Amino acid sequence: MTKRIFFIGLLIVSSFSCKKEVEEEPNGFNKTELLRNLTDNIIVPTYLSMEASIVELQNAWTAFTLTQNASNLDDFKVKWLNSNLIFQKAKMFHFGPGLNHGLRAAYGTFPTDTSKVLNLSAQTNPDVYILANIDAIGYPAIEFLIYRPNAFSLLSGSPTQRQFITVLLDKMKYDLDNVLDDWTTSYATQFKQSTGTSSTSGFSLLINAFNLEYELAKNAKLGIPIGNQSLGIAQPQYAEAPYSGKSLLLLEENLKFIKAVFQGVNDAGSDGKSFADYLVSLNKQSLRDEILNEINGALSDFDNLSDNLVVEIQNQPATLDALYTKLQNLVVHFKTDMTSAFGVLITYQDNDGD
Repeated sequence: MTKRIFFIGLLIVSSFSCKKEVEEEPNGFNKTELLRNLTDNIIVPTYLSMEASIVELQNAWTAFTLTQNASNLDDFKVKWLNSNLIFQKAKMFHFGPGLNHGLRAAYGTFPTDTSKVLNLSAQTNPDVYILANIDAIGYPAIEFLIYRPNAFSLLSGSPTQRQFITVLLDKMKYDLDNVLDDWTTSYATQFKQSTGTSSTSGFSLLINAFNLEYELAKNAKLGIPIGNQSLGIAQPQYAEAPYSGKSLLLLEENLKFIKAVFQGVNDAGSDGKSFADYLVSLNKQSLRDEILNEINGALSDFDNLSDNLVVEIQNQPATLDALYTKLQNLVVHFKTDMTSAFGVLITYQDNDGD
């Protein structure tokens, strides 16, 4: 198996029609309120939290470059993880500004090409903006450089490698600033009014992005590494975050956020109009309950697992298989039952199957 998990391989339409797409709901449900809640209380705040985390990353890295000691590197590792956990939320919004600026691919393509990372990090002026280097930038590339064996001595002894991480962080900040600027200056206002079900409406783009995010969690983060796509032969080399051993923690955070978006709940625990509410208004309360029961059941499995997928592939393959089966059962509910109830068509390409 030679596939590399490129997040840019799964695409959805990036923008919606210039005209307002507003549909009246016969049941009285207000989809504008749903889009307003997600935009104002979840999407934009998530991007803002991510921006703050990257600034903290930049400051922590500057501290290490000025004073190279183990304590400063450990502090940077903590902030790398915190920022990556926020990215597990922000990457869901793979439409509009997020897609136009390639945020998911630029931040989270894994597994990282370590040979390419080492080659680029040896250059005085590495080009981190070309597509050919998409698998040598972002969180995965930084993870390799700071968590590989002898990382401290290797980074301390290489000015170009230290500069490379600075360049990567600057790019991440630049990309996210562009996404935030687009959302806050114009896109959010249009998006909240685009409640129709055509393939280019804001509501349709959101539903497609939600389903795409769920399938990436199921397939790329778990199914491929445990061997679901390779006749049961485990492929741990395709695990996310193998050097830090945080792959399952990232997956868990990703799934928790998927549940939060489904329920319209923000980080402070406040909730507003959501997909779950919409299902109830359509007399689909049983579907809402099944979805919540199944995702809660999947999340409970993480209580019996460590953060390290590579280790658990060896130690608890049956538990991982059971988790995958639970996630698989949700696909029909999300991708078929929910989208059908909402009158939305799935338009993205799913190369890994269901």
